[in-house]
Amino acid sequence: MKKLIWLAATLAMLVAFTPGHADAAKYVGSKKCKMCHKKAYKAWQGSKHAHAFEVMEKEGAASKPECVKCHTTGYSGSGEVSNKQKNVQCERCHGAGSGYFKVMMKKKSYTTEKAKAAGLIMPGKDGKFCTDNCHNSESPNYKEFNFDERWGQIKHTLDKPRAH
Repeated sequence: MKKLIWLAATLAMLVAFTPGHADAAKYVGSKKCKMCHKKAYKAWQGSKHAHAFEVMEKEGAASKPECVKCHTTGYSGSGEVSNKQKNVQCERCHGAGSGYFKVMMKKKSYTTEKAKAAGLIMPGKDGKFCTDNCHNSESPNYKEFNFDERWGQIKHTLDKPRAH
């Protein structure tokens, strides 16, 4: 019986302290991104992405799951959408930021590779990420997606190049 209790306790500890389980990435919000990426944040603020939820509300679509899933960031699909989840924010395309935010704050040891290993997503310029996730026929307002044209509407770059 003692061995069984010991085994159960050991398994519970392993599950509780497994890095992927204990440190699952969390959404930090675009204001955290703004700390280092001021130009990108400003470009985002002027884009349709920054106002996507507001537009959806005005059109009466805020209760439609097929709309909400693409007009939010970090929303699980159940319950009320919080203010922090509204709109297509940085992390909608670049992934939940808690892991790579910590990496990026270590400016002396930061590399893009370390940030990617910590969860940073860098979507390709082919538009596949966009069409796989939102801009596709599942959208009630689907229009053919031309990545080059759309990228021109949301284009953003880092404030200053970093040595990687």
